[in-house]
Amino acid sequence: TLCRHTASMLTRLLLASALVVTAPASFAETPQKAETPRLDKHQVPAGTAFLLTLRTPLDSATSEVDDQVEATLWSPVIQDGLELIPEGALVIGKVVKVAAASKKAPVGSLTFVFSVVQHPETGSIAMVRSQPITIAGTLPLTSKGAPVRGAIADATMAGDSRFVAVTAEPLRVWAPR
Repeated sequence: TLCRHTASMLTRLLLASALVVTAPASFAETPQKAETPRLDKHQVPAGTAFLLTLRTPLDSATSEVDDQVEATLWSPVIQDGLELIPEGALVIGKVVKVAAASKKAPVGSLTFVFSVVQHPETGSIAMVRSQPITIAGTLPLTSKGAPVRGAIADATMAGDSRFVAVTAEPLRVWAPR
């Protein structure tokens, strides 16, 4: 029985040795730590324009206060030749005021603001406060340029609309050196 036990242990040891010898080089190498890029803090000043494409369609007839609004930057925010917020960054906000069109108030309106910017690659988030953006319905006009009698017009903005949002206060971001 001692011989069987010794033979069994030798077999296991030989199998383990074979696995180590035939293991791919990637298993044998110790993982190298990726170099973390150095980041500097930058400030995007108040009054900076965000050139955005709306992802969330808006309509004063159906939207409600606190509905989430999403848009993406179609042009990066660049300061002193350095890209601070890349194209494709997600900008998130909410509806803050809605007035649906009615017979009493024939032109609907909707106001929204942005509060978060998310980096498209790293997922890092920065808080931002935009100036309020208000959209209003447009009444149809007669051939003489007067509003069509009895018409109502809700404020609408299609999901692929391009527009400008302006920062209301400075925004701090980290960018690679």
